[in-house]
Amino acid sequence: MVGMVLCSFIIIIVFWLRYRILRKLPRKCNSGLDLPIKDLTIDGNNFLAQRLNGKGNYGYFYWQMIAEKLDLFEECRAWEGAENPTKRLLTAYGEKEGSTIRSLIVAVREAELTYFANEIEQRFSITRVQGAHELGHIIGTDV
Repeated sequence: MVGMVLCSFIIIIVFWLRYRILRKLPRKCNSGLDLPIKDLTIDGNNFLAQRLNGKGNYGYFYWQMIAEKLDLFEECRAWEGAENPTKRLLTAYGEKEGSTIRSLIVAVREAELTYFANEIEQRFSITRVQGAHELGHIIGTDV
């Protein structure tokens, strides 16, 4: 009898912990697509720079096309001689209020660089389902 009560108590605790943790997952807004540009890691910066340092058909660099969509075209003229103008763009954009990976992806799509937008979105996406699945492995249950 005591063993059954103890087992029931443990099951209730596990489900309660699972509920508390899952409830907090969607509130984590400083990761994935909602990550502020200013908080990018070196790896994240390099990933973006590798994609956006190329040149389009009409002679404009991708970073220039994106800078125009982000209202940073005037500032970007000074970056043309820079070693890595995309990193300069990301630094300038990171100083603007509300600059996130998600808003950068919107600008990349508006610049008609859909392929790169999709790559960036895939790289930085962290979905609730992934988080819940990982949590299931941690606490030993399927979510």
